[in-house]
Amino acid sequence: MTGRIEKKSNKNGSTSYRVVIELGECRITGKRLRKFATASTKKEAERLKNNLLSEIHTGTYVSTSNKTVGEWVQEWIDTYSPSYSPTTVRGYTTLIRSHIVPAFGHIKLQDLTALDLQRYYNSLAEHSHASNRSISTKSIRNINMVLMAALTKAEQLGFVKKNVAKMVELPKMKKYVATVFDRQEVNALLDASRGTDMEIPIAILLSLGLRRGELLALRFSDIDFDTNRIHITKSIHRIKGSLVEKPPKTESGNRVINAPPSLMEILKKAKDDYDKAKLEKGENFKDDGYVVHQKDGKPHNPDRFSHKFKQFLAKNGFKEIRLHDMRHTNASLMLLLGLNPKVAQQRLGHSSFNITMDTYSHILAEVEEEATSKLEASLFQTNAVNTDIVNTDENPNT
Repeated sequence: MTGRIEKKSNKNGSTSYRVVIELGECRITGKRLRKFATASTKKEAERLKNNLLSEIHTGTYVSTSNKTVGEWVQEWIDTYSPSYSPTTVRGYTTLIRSHIVPAFGHIKLQDLTALDLQRYYNSLAEHSHASNRSISTKSIRNINMVLMAALTKAEQLGFVKKNVAKMVELPKMKKYVATVFDRQEVNALLDASRGTDMEIPIAILLSLGLRRGELLALRFSDIDFDTNRIHITKSIHRIKGSLVEKPPKTESGNRVINAPPSLMEILKKAKDDYDKAKLEKGENFKDDGYVVHQKDGKPHNPDRFSHKFKQFLAKNGFKEIRLHDMRHTNASLMLLLGLNPKVAQQRLGHSSFNITMDTYSHILAEVEEEATSKLEASLFQTNAVNTDIVNTDENPNT
């Protein structure tokens, strides 16, 4: 790379200095590529030339571009979405359309500042035009997470000098504690679902702790009725209006779970009912083998199924919890019943033991208190009884 300074005489009689940096030839067109800058003094021109050459040699040079934030985030999500799960892409796209484009879409990518982001995030804590109310800390952090990913790639490609999303101060997250059903509520829920179309999904969720997509993707071919083992190998997602099956995001999500005998009895009856419906409805029944299915055999839309679950709870007088909280209910029951947390991690399909420990630390604290009480009863009360026995033996008047 070379650079030079050209002295120019302007029409008004003043003098200026133009910096010309030779960038070589375009690999596609073969045309010469040059960078220009103008200064009013030769000293300033020398400084500009040296700075530009330094940036080029160190790889921090950013070419001038009129690309806007809106144009880039759309190009980014279109180009790199295959590396993300369908659910993640859907969430990212919603945040881009609802927040990022309306707030920053018109700003040139290179003009976006950390101050722009900070002011917007601060305002969201008060009021969001997208929802007409304030939004949660998690949502604000998610918006910045999307921008962080898009700007990281822009920085790698030389579209921006730095990732301004790294420079904002985000509100601190409050740890989410799931609302779960206790043992009494679980028994009541199982009773209320018996004989309804919610019996099978509720029994599976409480027994296996599956994610929503895993539940809806489960087929009878995934069930080994001889060994009571269930294979979790895929998940259903809604992508651009269509239902698509995808493998787990991590290898740990691909797992085999031992099922309780009571659940297996429910699933055997479900298989019999499925076969009967297939014979009775013939061509009007979609024979894809889904355990949890609509009346015509087709799989459920995940969002609509969550709404169906919510309606079932309301109709039967249960407190409102998210469908995903059934997974938390399963985990809580396992840990309260003394199951090793490492085994719980494997059954839940967590990618690391730390996720299990962190997510259910409040349950583990309860388990620890119970263990302490048992130790108290086992050690000290036993010693007290033994002491009384010894004293009795040694006292001739007793």
